[in-house]
Amino acid sequence: MVVPTLTEFRPSNGFHPEMKTNFYNFELFNIKNNIGETHNLIESHPEKVKELSEILTSYLKEVNAQMPTHKLSGEKVAYPHF
Repeated sequence: MVVPTLTEFRPSNGFHPEMKTNFYNFELFNIKNNIGETHNLIESHPEKVKELSEILTSYLKEVNAQMPTHKLSGEKVAYPHF
């Protein structure tokens, strides 16, 4: 698996109690130019976020990763999907 060395991709999962569903807030940073992670590049590079979310999901499925469960709903957290 090849991941860009200067970019950090982080899907942070969340739960919206009223919707009773899983959602992800994706973050994409250029660490070389933004060490403080203050400028999220998701809007300017949605194709990279989609590519990286597919790589991460593929890997999680390949290794049969155990996905966490939301305490409030009891539902398993979905695989990252952008």
